[in-house]
Amino acid sequence: MDQAHRKPKSDTDSSEAEQWADREKKRRKAWLDGPSEEEKQEWLEHRSRRKGHDSSSDDEDIEEGRRIAARWERDIGWAVTGLASRLMDTRYAILGNLVREGREAEDHYLASRRRRRRVFSDDDV
Repeated sequence: MDQAHRKPKSDTDSSEAEQWADREKKRRKAWLDGPSEEEKQEWLEHRSRRKGHDSSSDDEDIEEGRRIAARWERDIGWAVTGLASRLMDTRYAILGNLVREGREAEDHYLASRRRRRRVFSDDDV
């Protein structure tokens, strides 16, 4: 942008920017300070509830494996369906192509026979 076309910042724009900067500094400082004791306790409770829900990490691995297998099964099913569709379309395209070429060959053959041939009379010979 050209410098001549820029509007000078008004006081309200500057004060809004200052307010945003103050909020952002506070947020970043809080993040750097890390979680409060209360947040740490909540996280530990949440983690223990989750661990209590699953009996072991093996169960988590089994469940994850089942989810992946189900997704692959679905994706492979779609791929096979798409492949079958393309094969069927290809067969019909080949059949249509053969019919079209056959018609063209027949038209060419009939056109060559339609040419007028001079029939000579006995008087011309």
